[in-house]
Amino acid sequence: MSEHETRKKYITFEDLAYGYEDYLKRNFIHIESVLIEHAETLHGQAIDHLSIYRSRDLPAVNLGIVLRIRNDTLGPRIDWVRFKGKSRVRDGLRFTPTEPIKARGKYQYNSNIFQKFPDDIRVPLIKIEQQLAVIRFRTARLAALRDLCRQKSTYLPKE
Repeated sequence: MSEHETRKKYITFEDLAYGYEDYLKRNFIHIESVLIEHAETLHGQAIDHLSIYRSRDLPAVNLGIVLRIRNDTLGPRIDWVRFKGKSRVRDGLRFTPTEPIKARGKYQYNSNIFQKFPDDIRVPLIKIEQQLAVIRFRTARLAALRDLCRQKSTYLPKE
């Protein structure tokens, strides 16, 4: 049985009504894995488009995308960044210092960061950013739901 497979057990509405917190807690990892997988796909697509632009003989654009997946936080973190300084090797890995670009809203970046790109690169990057904004929103909602499910019930019925 793989990491994401579970035993098939039919859930009734009564199970959900009286124990949905436990049911959701068991399935957060599966929901998170779907968000992470989609974020990794979009991250790869964005890097492909940026690489196509860099392969052309056009002015350099100081823009990159960073995807972070940590075990101590829920879901992926995806940010657009500007490169700052020269690339160097740290702990055997290549590292380029970056500074985050300020987001337009809580979940979405302003599409003006793609303004310097030609249309054949800019339009797909804007579409990718719109999908990433949905992932950021869903990750935040999932974290809020997880926090709600972790709360202890303060209601104790009288006997």
